[in-house]
Amino acid sequence: MNKFDVRRSVAHFSFLLMLSAFFIAGEARAQLSVAAAGTTYTVTFDATMAGVNNGVFAGTGFQATPGVGRLDSDAWASTGMSDGSLAFGGANLAGDYARGTTAPGNAAVTTGGFYSFGGGSIAGRALGFQPTLPDFTPGTLTMRIKNNTGLNITAFDLAYNLHIRNDGNFANSLNCAWSADNVTYTNVPALAHTSIAAAGAAVFVANAKSATVTGFVIAPGDFFYVRWTGDDVSGSGSRDEFALDDIAVTGHARTALRFVSTTSTATEDGVSHLIAVGIVNASVVNPTTVDVALTSGDATRIGNYTTQTLSWPANNTANQNLSITLSDNGACDGDATEVFLLQNPTGGTVASVGAPSGHTLTVDDDETDSITITQQAFDSGVNDTWNITAGAGNMSANTGGTDFPASQRVLSPTMSWQTANATNTLDLGAFSCLGYTSVTIRVRVSSTATVAANGADAGDFLRVYADVDGGGFPGSPDIQVEGNANARWGFATGTGAASTAAGTPLSVSPAGGGNRTTDGYSYLSIAIPDGSSTVALRVVAINNNAAEIWNVDDITLQGVQCRPVYYSRASGATTAAIWSTSRTGVPAPSTATFDCDATMVLQSPDVVDMGGRSFQPVRIIR
Repeated sequence: MNKFDVRRSVAHFSFLLMLSAFFIAGEARAQLSVAAAGTTYTVTFDATMAGVNNGVFAGTGFQATPGVGRLDSDAWASTGMSDGSLAFGGANLAGDYARGTTAPGNAAVTTGGFYSFGGGSIAGRALGFQPTLPDFTPGTLTMRIKNNTGLNITAFDLAYNLHIRNDGNFANSLNCAWSADNVTYTNVPALAHTSIAAAGAAVFVANAKSATVTGFVIAPGDFFYVRWTGDDVSGSGSRDEFALDDIAVTGHARTALRFVSTTSTATEDGVSHLIAVGIVNASVVNPTTVDVALTSGDATRIGNYTTQTLSWPANNTANQNLSITLSDNGACDGDATEVFLLQNPTGGTVASVGAPSGHTLTVDDDETDSITITQQAFDSGVNDTWNITAGAGNMSANTGGTDFPASQRVLSPTMSWQTANATNTLDLGAFSCLGYTSVTIRVRVSSTATVAANGADAGDFLRVYADVDGGGFPGSPDIQVEGNANARWGFATGTGAASTAAGTPLSVSPAGGGNRTTDGYSYLSIAIPDGSSTVALRVVAINNNAAEIWNVDDITLQGVQCRPVYYSRASGATTAAIWSTSRTGVPAPSTATFDCDATMVLQSPDVVDMGGRSFQPVRIIR
């Protein structure tokens, strides 16, 4: 090896050493690291805990690379202080976040914020805070924990000493919750505490807290969060001081059962639907079971479901399937929402329920269809059956290719209804909605301009009125879209939706001018009461400048139609009680009403009399 190779090897080795040191240091300051399952990690605030604090806590602040006496903000976050919130990885070295220390004595404090407390029941130092009216009432302190075990953690033992100096006449709560995502938190009742309202001895007194929490699966490298939340409960005057110390965390890689997915959809077709349940950390020696209970929904829609028990043999890591029978009842009873929950885990290695613990199954009623009853797309097509009784002269094929936004006057070819520098009215005649439920009028709208400085302003309106059952158009529009500061949006760019029920006026307006998105109201809908017979529609467009254009397209009347299926159970007339809504004949046969939407299924060897004409099956479909 020549001298250059030796120098290059030494330099490369030195670089690897520096890189290794960087990663070791980074991991050390990351947050509380749980490196081994079943091992307890305790934060005492009296000595350095890697990733949590540097040396004896002195109450001198939080930062990501903490100086001596400070807390590591990669492990701590807070809200509710008058000096603002502290995010993970942030820094705050003054004010509420750095009130100093009272240790080793037991001195009183009155200024709100975080302290290093000592004295009384506190041996050494503790992380403390003084609630006041602007500080921590309410407030949160969150500790972040990283799973570095290489295993799935499914349970944590949490324990700590809560020291309270009851020198104030306020009762304050300090409750504890956990989270697997730092978004949704689950309270731990066993760790909740409320201080005594009446002032007592001015010395810290310890309250030992401990609990085991489950209901999650923390994968290797992921985080677990513990949050303390404080607030006023009752009383007056000053508030007590609180301190956390000897925070002990133990992670366990125990058996957990969980749904593979949170939702699924199935069609009501009389066959089975499978919902998978998985196992984490399966025991190599003990079998495991869990119950799957229906906690919400109609059991008759899923084969009169009762609780099922799923089982895993020892050392079995395969998913087990919950089998759901989908009852095809032939009735128009709408979609069903069935909610299942995992309960009563047994066996395994101290089995528990993990997340997700619930599953929602939506059963699609195959006797109902959501359809377009009628429409007007201004294209003179065969589907444009909602008759225009006024305003047809404002139909236009101008797409506005140079508008702002461009090419947004027509949603679907070839035309739309357009208004510029005028007040125009569009009327669509009464249309029958008999036999439909969940009837809704839907209107698409855009606001464009031929000049970039123009658009819908405060004097521009688009108003939509529904006439139900011939009662006349209401005095106030069901939906009014008012312009603002020359607002513009296209069918493609405006995502704002305005929805109301007929007879309940709603007025909306963009928050500002120029090109709009979420408040560019392109989707308008009016719900029509069930049982209504007819619906007519009026649209009034008003603007005051030739460069400003209201554009309306694709008006639809939509609803849900019942299409029942009846199965013969005997021979007889169509009016006889020989029909069932199920192939199996359950519920018991009864009469049926046959209209243009109903389907008759004739089963061999039944013969049905349809008023002078008899029908019978010509072939059997199995």
